[in-house]
Amino acid sequence: MKSKFFLFLLLLSMAVFVATAQKPAEETLWARSMGSLHQQLAGECYFDVPCHVYFVEACREFGLPKASLIAMDRRLRCSRIGMAGLNGTFLDENGHLHESLEAYRYRKTKPFDTPVASMQLEYNSVLTANQTDGESHAFAQSDSIRKYISEDYDFANYLLSLNLRSDLDYLLHASSYYQASDTLYFLQAWSEYLQQQLPQAVAHFSLIDSSSVFWEKSLFHQVALLAHLGCYQQAEERLNDYMADEHEQLKHLQLAGLALLRNDMSAYQQQAAAFDLQQAHYLRSEQLSLQTMFEERQALARKNPYLAATLSAVLPGAGKIYAGNLSEGVMSFVITGALAAITAEHWVKKGPQDWRSITFASLTGLSYISNVFGSYFSVQILQDHVLQQQTQAILYHIHLPLDRLFR
Repeated sequence: MKSKFFLFLLLLSMAVFVATAQKPAEETLWARSMGSLHQQLAGECYFDVPCHVYFVEACREFGLPKASLIAMDRRLRCSRIGMAGLNGTFLDENGHLHESLEAYRYRKTKPFDTPVASMQLEYNSVLTANQTDGESHAFAQSDSIRKYISEDYDFANYLLSLNLRSDLDYLLHASSYYQASDTLYFLQAWSEYLQQQLPQAVAHFSLIDSSSVFWEKSLFHQVALLAHLGCYQQAEERLNDYMADEHEQLKHLQLAGLALLRNDMSAYQQQAAAFDLQQAHYLRSEQLSLQTMFEERQALARKNPYLAATLSAVLPGAGKIYAGNLSEGVMSFVITGALAAITAEHWVKKGPQDWRSITFASLTGLSYISNVFGSYFSVQILQDHVLQQQTQAILYHIHLPLDRLFR
């Protein structure tokens, strides 16, 4: 179906060229094509790093030849048509698309691999927070004159219900008034959790004993926060400590989500096989969402960048459509085809030596080569966008059920 559609577009472009070749200059294909291109390419940049700034940074990073191809490929994509297929899926709240220079760097890693360095950085911050709280824990135990937070538990919950977080924070931390206890650690962790102080919250959740009534709620929230911090291995270790049957399906859900975050497809399938959609109906939506993301990632991981480049070499834009970027492929075809038609028109009317023929022939060649070049990277770029989108979605789905289960 797609091949017939592009054949129709190609024949239509040729028909328009033939029909307008003999018309007066003011009605030529050149004039109308340039007007159409200007409308498509004009306006604000759709990337949060503007194309001209990106070009300068690419020159510093890759050199002028590769930066020119990158800039032209970006220019082909940065248009109303080129961005139409995104439909806000990968755009930020301002309607812009973020891509770093890493998008155009050759990689030897397999698709959807996550960066280890940032994960280790967050992991170290959590360890530091745990050590700090361990010291305060020892100090609190040695002080026998303090009372237990259970005596003021209702007051602490009252502050939480009124969203008086600063007052609660002072009560639990600054006053240094209470004996160390699981209840105190839980309230401290919950206060930090509400204030988005994730490493500190994880540290206090980890101090809660498994015999505490707060342990299960603390454990699964701790796992979700560790996942947000990128500490996937530590989160799995915490989950493996849970051996009860009551929340076994929640455990499988979080382990499956962590497996996707680590891009471990076999581990995900092992956990997904234990999903029970009938027993854990309250997790059905999250389980089905993870399965959908797994299938989408599997399909995209099979895309071959060399095949994408080859297809675009045969028909401009075809490789990007193969990669999953229909709107970008259409835009690449339209612009490259329009430049080729304009070049042909000047070649026929003015001859190959005319400066306009030479200029547009050069632009056509640059557009064609950058389209092939960009099609190779389009697979990788789309994988990056999907990874970013799925990461946020997975974190959401392993966190969302906690509010329903632990009120």
